[in-house]
Amino acid sequence: MADGSLDLDGPLQMRARAERVDLERLGGILQLDPSPRGALDLELELTGTAASPRIAGNLRLEGLEVVDTRFSLIEGTVDYADESAQLHLEVEQGGERIVTASGSWPVNLALGEVETRLPSRPVELVLEVNELPAATALAPLEVLEEVEGVLNGRIEFRGEPTDLRPSGELRLAGGRFALPEIGLRPGEVEAHLVLSPDGSVAVEARGRSVGPVEIEGTVDLSNLLDPAFDLRVQAQGFQAVNRRDLEGRVSGTIFLRGRYMEPRVTGSIRVDQANLFLEEFARTATVVDLSDPAFLAAVDTTLAAARRVAEAAQNPFIENLRVDADLSIQRDVWLRSREMNVEVGGDLIVTFDRSDREILLVGQVEAVRGNYNAFGRQFQVR
Repeated sequence: MADGSLDLDGPLQMRARAERVDLERLGGILQLDPSPRGALDLELELTGTAASPRIAGNLRLEGLEVVDTRFSLIEGTVDYADESAQLHLEVEQGGERIVTASGSWPVNLALGEVETRLPSRPVELVLEVNELPAATALAPLEVLEEVEGVLNGRIEFRGEPTDLRPSGELRLAGGRFALPEIGLRPGEVEAHLVLSPDGSVAVEARGRSVGPVEIEGTVDLSNLLDPAFDLRVQAQGFQAVNRRDLEGRVSGTIFLRGRYMEPRVTGSIRVDQANLFLEEFARTATVVDLSDPAFLAAVDTTLAAARRVAEAAQNPFIENLRVDADLSIQRDVWLRSREMNVEVGGDLIVTFDRSDREILLVGQVEAVRGNYNAFGRQFQVR
């Protein structure tokens, strides 16, 4: 329902109300993909003039669901005047308030043409997080699965709309997640993030996958499209890989530096225990790399869905990854197949350049012991 008058040369007097609007049907009309779900209640009152309107209103969203993220209730109020919107928003899940956002945001909502909709005026916005499920916060990261844990903290956003400077801290407790592509499933993840107005984030985190791992350092978010890393990772008997073709525990120290578009990994890694299953490894080696330009060139441009899948595989972090590391292979590292069980050991210098699709291994690996079955006999390997 809308009732009132909109006089672009005189006073404004308009009231609007919406009750139980089906967001899924509305999203279908607007051709949103994916379409959100939920029910919207909205009340707005518009007064003032076209050049200087005043807006007061409140909203209530029940059962909002976007992709895999769901909130049971979102309630908020807005009060706009003099190129500033006063906001207050509360988010509930399961009857518990998990997010509160309040403060002011500069914006020009004049009815007509204006020089800019975001005037250069201060932003004062506070975001408080209380027992926010990590699965909800990390939903955009589709590579992560089985996400558990909760986030708590407070972040303040200050500066101007085009130059926001967040500060504050967040803590993750009881964390757990899975990276199925490499079979990594760390648990007992605890993290402390401290945000500074210069865009840097101090990181302290630890977790466990058989053995412990600790991460400390900084991430520079001053350029959100290409953040910079300076992180140190210390592992001790950490189950880094657990797939059908390869499983292994590692120890050592590695450093992640560079930027998101050009990451660099250096350090020393010791393989404490590993099994390489040769038949599965051979099958894995024959899988088509969706990010290979040769594959992209072969995909018919009329197959839009297939091309979208292929292009999604071109993650710049993975595509431009470079590794320069010392690799020490200890006892209890085995090559296994139906015919062979052989323990190997040695030291290698590993250089891996994903962008050039090149891997270089320098060093020596020896067969320590084991057996090989051939011609109906079992041979002992030394």
